[in-house]
Amino acid sequence: MGYNANLCTKPPIVTHITRVSLKLVPDPETYNYLINNTQVSSDIIQQYRQISNNWLNRVAAMVELMAQKDFDFYIEEQTVYCYSRQVEAHEIKRMLTEAGFKDREYQIVLEYTRGWGML
Repeated sequence: MGYNANLCTKPPIVTHITRVSLKLVPDPETYNYLINNTQVSSDIIQQYRQISNNWLNRVAAMVELMAQKDFDFYIEEQTVYCYSRQVEAHEIKRMLTEAGFKDREYQIVLEYTRGWGML
Protein backbone atom coordinates (compact mmCIF):
# COMPACT_ATOMS: atom_id res chain seq x y z
CA MET A 1 0.00 0.00 0.00
CA GLY A 2 1.45 3.37 -1.05
CA TYR A 3 1.71 6.62 0.90
CA ASN A 4 -1.10 9.10 0.24
CA ALA A 5 -0.31 12.63 1.46
CA ASN A 6 -3.98 13.66 1.24
CA LEU A 7 -4.93 11.12 3.90
CA CYS A 8 -2.23 12.35 6.26
CA THR A 9 -3.02 16.04 6.33
CA LYS A 10 -3.98 17.25 9.76
CA PRO A 11 -4.96 20.72 10.86
CA PRO A 12 -2.05 22.59 12.42
CA ILE A 13 -1.65 22.09 16.14
CA VAL A 14 -0.88 25.77 16.66
CA THR A 15 -2.26 28.69 14.64
CA HIS A 16 -1.76 32.40 15.08
CA ILE A 17 -3.43 35.73 14.50
CA THR A 18 -1.41 38.91 14.12
CA ARG A 19 -3.35 42.04 15.06
CA VAL A 20 -2.12 45.56 14.40
CA SER A 21 -3.96 48.51 15.99
CA LEU A 22 -3.80 51.96 14.40
CA LYS A 23 -5.35 54.90 16.24
CA LEU A 24 -7.33 57.31 14.06
CA VAL A 25 -6.58 60.28 16.31
CA PRO A 26 -3.13 61.83 16.70
CA ASP A 27 -1.03 61.28 19.75
CA PRO A 28 -2.83 62.77 22.82
CA GLU A 29 0.41 64.43 23.96
CA THR A 30 0.44 66.58 20.82
CA TYR A 31 -3.18 67.56 21.31
CA ASN A 32 -2.62 68.39 24.99
CA TYR A 33 0.49 70.42 24.22
CA LEU A 34 -1.32 72.53 21.63
CA ILE A 35 -4.41 73.11 23.75
CA ASN A 36 -2.73 73.61 27.14
CA ASN A 37 0.23 75.74 26.08
CA THR A 38 -1.49 78.33 23.93
CA GLN A 39 -4.67 80.31 23.79
CA VAL A 40 -7.32 78.73 21.63
CA SER A 41 -7.52 80.45 18.28
CA SER A 42 -8.25 79.59 14.69
CA ASP A 43 -4.49 79.15 14.17
CA ILE A 44 -4.36 76.45 16.86
CA ILE A 45 -7.33 74.68 15.31
CA GLN A 46 -5.64 74.86 11.88
CA GLN A 47 -2.42 73.43 13.35
CA TYR A 48 -4.33 70.58 14.90
CA ARG A 49 -6.15 69.97 11.60
CA GLN A 50 -2.79 69.74 9.82
CA ILE A 51 -1.42 67.36 12.45
CA SER A 52 -4.56 65.23 12.14
CA ASN A 53 -4.33 65.16 8.34
CA ASN A 54 -0.66 64.15 8.46
CA TRP A 55 -1.48 61.44 11.00
CA LEU A 56 -4.36 60.03 8.94
CA ASN A 57 -2.15 59.98 5.83
CA ARG A 58 0.36 57.83 7.74
CA VAL A 59 -2.41 55.51 8.98
CA ALA A 60 -3.67 55.16 5.39
CA ALA A 61 -0.16 54.32 4.20
CA MET A 62 0.18 51.61 6.87
CA VAL A 63 -3.21 50.16 5.87
CA GLU A 64 -2.10 50.10 2.21
CA LEU A 65 1.09 48.27 3.17
CA MET A 66 -0.83 45.65 5.13
CA ALA A 67 -3.47 45.31 2.40
CA GLN A 68 -0.66 44.15 0.10
CA LYS A 69 -0.15 41.28 2.56
CA ASP A 70 -3.88 40.43 2.57
CA PHE A 71 -4.64 41.69 6.07
CA ASP A 72 -8.32 42.10 6.97
CA PHE A 73 -9.53 45.36 8.52
CA TYR A 74 -12.26 46.77 10.70
CA ILE A 75 -12.76 50.03 12.59
CA GLU A 76 -14.00 50.33 16.14
CA GLU A 77 -13.80 53.21 18.61
CA GLN A 78 -11.42 55.41 16.59
CA THR A 79 -9.03 52.54 15.91
CA VAL A 80 -8.33 50.55 12.74
CA TYR A 81 -7.71 46.90 13.54
CA CYS A 82 -5.70 44.96 10.97
CA TYR A 83 -5.37 41.21 11.31
CA SER A 84 -3.82 38.28 9.48
CA ARG A 85 -3.45 34.54 9.97
CA GLN A 86 -0.57 34.37 7.46
CA VAL A 87 1.79 37.18 8.47
CA GLU A 88 3.78 36.85 11.70
CA ALA A 89 4.23 39.84 14.00
CA HIS A 90 7.98 40.12 13.39
CA GLU A 91 7.40 40.21 9.63
CA ILE A 92 4.88 43.08 9.70
CA LYS A 93 7.00 44.96 12.25
CA ARG A 94 10.00 44.70 9.91
CA MET A 95 7.91 45.86 6.94
CA LEU A 96 6.49 48.85 8.85
CA THR A 97 9.94 49.82 10.15
CA GLU A 98 11.50 49.55 6.70
CA ALA A 99 8.70 51.76 5.34
CA GLY A 100 9.65 54.47 7.88
CA PHE A 101 6.97 53.97 10.53
CA LYS A 102 7.83 54.27 14.21
CA ASP A 103 6.87 51.79 16.97
CA ARG A 104 4.70 54.42 18.65
CA GLU A 105 2.46 54.67 15.56
CA TYR A 106 1.01 51.17 15.91
CA GLN A 107 0.57 48.31 18.34
CA ILE A 108 1.14 44.68 17.37
CA VAL A 109 -0.33 41.71 19.21
CA LEU A 110 0.44 38.12 18.24
CA GLU A 111 -2.02 35.55 19.56
CA TYR A 112 -1.33 31.83 19.34
CA THR A 113 -4.12 29.26 19.53
CA ARG A 114 -3.72 25.53 19.75
CA GLY A 115 -6.26 23.04 18.46
CA TRP A 116 -7.75 22.50 21.92
CA GLY A 117 -7.77 26.06 23.27
CA MET A 118 -5.69 29.14 23.93
CA LEU A 119 -1.96 28.79 24.41
